Amino acid sequence: MRDKSFTLIELLVVIVIIGILAGVIMISTSSSIDKANIAKVKVFSESIKNSLILDLISEWKFDESSGNQIQDLWGNSSNGNFGCYGSECQNPKWINRDCVSNTCIKFYYLRKYNDIGGAAGSYIKIEENDFIISNRNLIIYTDNDSSPELYIDNFFSSSEIDTWVHIVQTFSESQITVYKNSQTNSTFKSSSNIELTTNKSALWFGCDAGSNYFLNGIMDNVRIYNAALSSAQIKQNYIADLNSMLANGNMSKEEYNERINILAKK
Repeated sequence: MRDKSFTLIELLVVIVIIGILAGVIMISTSSSIDKANIAKVKVFSESIKNSLILDLISEWKFDESSGNQIQDLWGNSSNGNFGCYGSECQNPKWINRDCVSNTCIKFYYLRKYNDIGGAAGSYIKIEENDFIISNRNLIIYTDNDSSPELYIDNFFSSSEIDTWVHIVQTFSESQITVYKNSQTNSTFKSSSNIELTTNKSALWFGCDAGSNYFLNGIMDNVRIYNAALSSAQIKQNYIADLNSMLANGNMSKEEYNERINILAKK
């Protein structure tokens, strides 16, 4: 009686099938994680809006889906126009995938200012502060100076490419503090002698003043408030949202405990 065994070809076919299945599972898992993170960000973002609704100045949802302008939905008429700078540049584009909600905007980075051919990229300009994201850096200006008040080199890690990141900037006791996904550290803080001055410069999305640093990525849902929550209010809202997500099954008990422990250390 002849022993039965797999041939080399049969084994290779099985390995290939397993590899394909593993790839599909990884993509599916990654997509589920992204959706879960977006859901959490939306919960926290809405809690801030509910608390500061009377101090909301402007809100851009980027849901127009067509045209070359974004609309300020909070009645201030701070509408933004699409544009681009440099040779071979292209305007931002509407996309309807990988967004926080509905549609969002894809910005293009072509060249830095010191590259051959000079700076080039896309932007949205709103006539009336600079909060700049370029490549993986975060740059914050509070006035018309040529030097930023806070420059965070490699603010985004390489693992956060093509991943939504929730950013909050606060100003308290003459110091700027930035939070990324609710976390901060000493490098996310400016010096302690920042003075806020009246700024009549335009607000730019996707670049700084349209000529140097450009974002290569997606942006969605931006709000500006004329007030800030206290540390106690932020923690209160945060815990309430965690309890809500746990009760609705949008967060595991393990993640809930982990976030509560992190909050307790602050």
